[in-house]
Amino acid sequence: MSDQTGTDGWQESWDGLDPEWRRAFEFIEKTVGGRIVRHHRHPRWRPAFDLDLERDGEIVPIHFRGERPQVGLYPIEHECRAFQVLGEQGVLVPHVYAYCEDPAGIVMERVPGRPNLGTAENQAEQDSVMEEFLQNLVKMHSIDPAVFEAVGFKRPTQTDALAWGDFPRWQSQYEKTKAGPDPTIAFTIEWLKRNQPIRDEVAYVQGDAGQFIFDQGHLTAVLDLELSHLGDPANDLGALFVRDLSEPLGPLPSAIRRYQELSGRKINPDVVNWHAVRFGICTPMSTAPTLYNPNPDEPVQFIGWYHVYARMPIEVMAHVSGVKLTDPPMPEPAPLRQAPSFKALAKLLDMVKGADEYADYQIATAARAAEYLQRSECYGPALESDDLDEAAVLLGHRPNSWHEADAALEVFVKEAPVELEAEILQYLYRRHQRQISILEPVLKEMKGVRVQKYS
Repeated sequence: MSDQTGTDGWQESWDGLDPEWRRAFEFIEKTVGGRIVRHHRHPRWRPAFDLDLERDGEIVPIHFRGERPQVGLYPIEHECRAFQVLGEQGVLVPHVYAYCEDPAGIVMERVPGRPNLGTAENQAEQDSVMEEFLQNLVKMHSIDPAVFEAVGFKRPTQTDALAWGDFPRWQSQYEKTKAGPDPTIAFTIEWLKRNQPIRDEVAYVQGDAGQFIFDQGHLTAVLDLELSHLGDPANDLGALFVRDLSEPLGPLPSAIRRYQELSGRKINPDVVNWHAVRFGICTPMSTAPTLYNPNPDEPVQFIGWYHVYARMPIEVMAHVSGVKLTDPPMPEPAPLRQAPSFKALAKLLDMVKGADEYADYQIATAARAAEYLQRSECYGPALESDDLDEAAVLLGHRPNSWHEADAALEVFVKEAPVELEAEILQYLYRRHQRQISILEPVLKEMKGVRVQKYS
């Protein structure tokens, strides 16, 4: 949806387009009216195109947002309806031209701007854009939920379940695709149950809040509504702490105080932190299967998402409980026989150029995987041994492997008394930090990120 693509990577010819994208382009020409004169595929795992469509002598900027390779929590048609309703209600979102059924995707206005408030030119721009985003967030939360019910959104009916929002969907999907035990997810779910707040206000929420683009000091559009639903408005405040890991949003405690001034809602920090934990664990729940069956499009990216976003709720839970977390030591590298081959592969891939920008992206993705494998080979055995040593302190015996440790720990954290919460949080934090230390050079936008705290 961003217009910040420049001229590199744009193509005029449809040669080389897969049949499904030809169908999408033909649908766009027929629906919007006009002729696509050039196009650009975004170099990322999710299919997305920017297009220039000539109509009546003028260029109409178009963005095509495709369905995820594997359908997510909601079909993309759900997101399309959210964009349409918000646009009608005066929220700053791109205009939707049409919904394409085959291939599934949203045909929408391409709005100028860039994401990531961390790229703001100065503090004044950062403050101005955040203020405008909060104003739009308050406007979203003020829309009558019945408007969304009319287009298929489901209203929570039980007060004691309102805070959970769409979490049951996440949990159900996790259980269906679960490839192995996961003590972090198991412990976090138990913590959420013990600390569940009672909420009584239903509102439209963005879900994965904090995604927007801006230009010249102003918000230009709120984006990514694929996880939007009817739930607790505090959901979006907690979600900001999750989004901040990949797209820095500036000081969040002051932003939340400003939201409360604009909306008139007074929300307990414990509720915001609970939502940060609730939404924070959703990414590990959706990416955990890739630890066993790597995503073919972005294997390292998904593994990185899992560990960084698994560490995030641990940090928030520790903050709420007053637990001081400590980082594990990093061992000296101990490369095995295969180290030179991994190193050579990473170097070779770094030198290769593809036929276009998307091919370059795929090659760079393979190079990241090679570097990750190289570091895993050098550091992995020692870090795994340290992890098993620390697991033994909790379990009373040393597991023979990480598989065995995961199975035993998942059972242990579910049954452990609350008095062991600090020890469990400390262990889980150090476990993910070990893996993040291997991933660190290839984490891209997540490199070195830390979780903001709210009291």
